[in-house]
Amino acid sequence: MNIDKSIRTSRPRLFRLQVGLRHILLLTLCVGAWVANWTNQSQIAKLKPRLATLQKLAPELIVSDPSRIAIVLLDSKWYSELRWDVYVPSSNFQLCLAARDIAESGYPDQYENVLLPKGRYELQIQEVSQTDGFRIRVTQNEESLLDIAETPTFGSNGSSSFIRTGPSLQFDGLTEIDLLRRRFMVPVPGSPGSSRTTIGPTKGVLLWIKPN
Repeated sequence: MNIDKSIRTSRPRLFRLQVGLRHILLLTLCVGAWVANWTNQSQIAKLKPRLATLQKLAPELIVSDPSRIAIVLLDSKWYSELRWDVYVPSSNFQLCLAARDIAESGYPDQYENVLLPKGRYELQIQEVSQTDGFRIRVTQNEESLLDIAETPTFGSNGSSSFIRTGPSLQFDGLTEIDLLRRRFMVPVPGSPGSSRTTIGPTKGVLLWIKPN
């Protein structure tokens, strides 16, 4: 009797991980998409505080009480203009414009005026110096409301101004509301080319809202 003394051992089968080019490309795309998303989220988190600050600085009309007038100064499109976003709660207000007898406070007796309609719209004032004269024009949503023509030398000596600026403001409308008060300087006697401010009324541009 022959005895086979050889011992046969079974070896475990080894499974080779086969990775093709398609799998490598897919994995690369997934990792790239994750990295891009993580980068974007990080940038958004950093920009949020800056965005909140810019929103506070941006001119935006806020009407928290519909019974009150709301005004905010907008960014100008041209050097010689000013623009306001305005909300008027009723038709009981006038827009007034004067070019002479402008004092540091108070209002002149002579002025142009127009009834302001109820609602929200843009008011704009332009001051244009031309060869044939100095023109002051006020528009509502680019439609003419008030227009004053002066001499070519009107306002040629410089000015001091008050402009209704700042964040969105609200008013009860019981008294006048200045949008612009510009007072032109006067020539200095005996000193050609020199000018100075004056205490009394002078030429200028005064734009304001008053109740009827």
